[in-house]
Amino acid sequence: MKFIYKTRTKWSEVDPMYYVRSEVYIDYYREAGSELMRSVGFPYDRFEKEGFQLPILEVNCIYYKPLSYDENIEVETYILKLKDYQIVVQYKIYNDKKEFTSAGKITYGILSKKTNQPEPMPAELKEKLRQFLEKENKG
Repeated sequence: MKFIYKTRTKWSEVDPMYYVRSEVYIDYYREAGSELMRSVGFPYDRFEKEGFQLPILEVNCIYYKPLSYDENIEVETYILKLKDYQIVVQYKIYNDKKEFTSAGKITYGILSKKTNQPEPMPAELKEKLRQFLEKENKG
């Protein structure tokens, strides 16, 4: 099962050629990941309140076609791997014309806010993400 996050490119995100700046794609990925977490009942603020952090350990982004100012975009979000101490998420962005524009992957670590050390994710979150992953693999 994929999660779809929809947004519109903004004036503040474009360069002088009216193309979305490369680093903004990572923000789109992060926003989509945040909304995915919210959709499974575990928004980031809850994660933080329960004593965890989700630092980015690795980012990968491949650009196929530029996005322009004021385009409606869709970010497809998939969970690739679910480990005790990491979540790996794949992202694909499509423009107004449903053209594939970029692909990315982010590996998030799971840290304790108190110790700043890796800590297994909360059992409830792991179960919810596991269920999402199972639906994704069946769909």
